[in-house]
Amino acid sequence: MIEAITHHRLDGLEPDNLLAFLALLGLLRSLEAVDRELPENKRLYPRACWEPDDPPLRPTLCVQHPILRVEVAEIAASGLATLAVNHDFGERNQSDLNYTRSEARAILDETACAATVSARGRADLQASLMSDVVTTGQCQVLGWDQERLLARRRLDSSVARSIQRSISIFMTS
Repeated sequence: MIEAITHHRLDGLEPDNLLAFLALLGLLRSLEAVDRELPENKRLYPRACWEPDDPPLRPTLCVQHPILRVEVAEIAASGLATLAVNHDFGERNQSDLNYTRSEARAILDETACAATVSARGRADLQASLMSDVVTTGQCQVLGWDQERLLARRRLDSSVARSIQRSISIFMTS
């Protein structure tokens, strides 16, 4: 019998896999994107923890109100759709983000001036994409391929739909 619960063990996410940890952070981020729009008494306040007493070690998604796994997947998919809107750079869409420092500064200034406290997603995204780590090539120092990092950070609607389907499959299995 499927029941609404507050602790959802995420069996597919192994603790020694960096990509799995990033997926966990992405899940939390997508849930929080929807959560902030809900009235306070309906919010899930999603958090993650590890339960070492229940081997094998896996993360557990904790929410304030009992909820079905399929509902978690639906909320996460909705959050991804909300977050994906920030990945449209309008006339500045291009195959890479190889801007000069002055171009990046102008783009960030324009975006920051247009941002509000409640609508700052695009400004946050652009700041993370155009940070010193990305623009100065420090990715190589950290062992990351800069082009791969940038390619993974770009998200179009087809990728968002694929991620939504993956989350749905993961959460219902």
